[in-house]
Amino acid sequence: MKHPVRTRFLAVSFFTATLPLLYPQDTPAVPATSPSPELPAALKNLEGLWVGTALHQSESAEIAYEFGLYKGKLLAKEWLPKLHVFGAPVGYVAEKATGFTIPGLDLDFSIEDDHLIGEFGLTELPIRLERSNRALPTETVPPASESIPKIAWSYQAPGGIWANPVAAGSTVVVGDSGGHLQALDGTNGQRRWLFDAQSPLHGEPAVAGDAVYFLADNGRLFKVTLSSGKLIWKADLGGGGKRSLPGSPDGWDYSSAGPVVADGKIYIGGGDGTFHALDAENGKEIWKFKAGDKVRATALVTGNRVFFGSFDHYIYGLDRETGKQVWRFDTGSAVNTAPVLAEHKIVVGTRRMAARPGLFFIGCLG
Repeated sequence: MKHPVRTRFLAVSFFTATLPLLYPQDTPAVPATSPSPELPAALKNLEGLWVGTALHQSESAEIAYEFGLYKGKLLAKEWLPKLHVFGAPVGYVAEKATGFTIPGLDLDFSIEDDHLIGEFGLTELPIRLERSNRALPTETVPPASESIPKIAWSYQAPGGIWANPVAAGSTVVVGDSGGHLQALDGTNGQRRWLFDAQSPLHGEPAVAGDAVYFLADNGRLFKVTLSSGKLIWKADLGGGGKRSLPGSPDGWDYSSAGPVVADGKIYIGGGDGTFHALDAENGKEIWKFKAGDKVRATALVTGNRVFFGSFDHYIYGLDRETGKQVWRFDTGSAVNTAPVLAEHKIVVGTRRMAARPGLFFIGCLG
């Protein structure tokens, strides 16, 4: 999913249809004609099922959207059978000056002559749909197999899960794209608490003692208690902003750096390229360092050094105490993976979007 977008339709569609798969799948079915007095008239006019085609040159594929009231908002679900997308929630519809938009999908559209006309903004893939009440295809469930492990429990998050959950004792902590950090009982999957950060969470949280640290897309770093989810402090690091999808100049950008907690300090990078060291007790800044572009991967802390990669192609080695640069290495490609330590060397992967993609082994001392 980090390859450049090809000119063939199916390649473009793959990227645009991947996002829906990561949104919650068990939201209530949306009736084709459900009364919804809570919605504005313009949004209410969208309700129901719209079926049509997505086009690219001489190729086409069936695509459908169903709009209906859910939690006081107009929820959109998507069908793209060629890519095995069947009724996946893709986000809430919002009005704009020229029509409507689904921000999470970067899809803009309007109603023209009782047709839904639109395009995916980054790929400019046009779609044209009309109202329908026909039955849509459903996903084929594979036959059960004795060799497949049985599910001990499952949990439906309020939003898509983009980063690893973290286990601490019997508690599992995970964030979602709806802006919620939640703690689950690891034995049965029951939710113990939920914290609303009011901004999407695309990075892995960190747990230290009875504290959980996590970064939201708006650039705020939070510290809450592991036992109850109570807010201890929050710090505005900046660097919030719109994410980018494949096909844009920045390429895929739906990940976030996770905080690293070491010796009473927090180390984390942000979307504006600033790397921070903060006091874990109170969230006060100790030092900061400016890289040339976004920092979207978790750092590596070892000895008296902290290492991280940036979209500016560089791996940086900083002094942990002062934040001063010790060295940097140009990989020739955007770095969006966390460095790891192996035999006194740093191993880091880069995107396959430039002259020098692949893995790099870099000496970490100096």
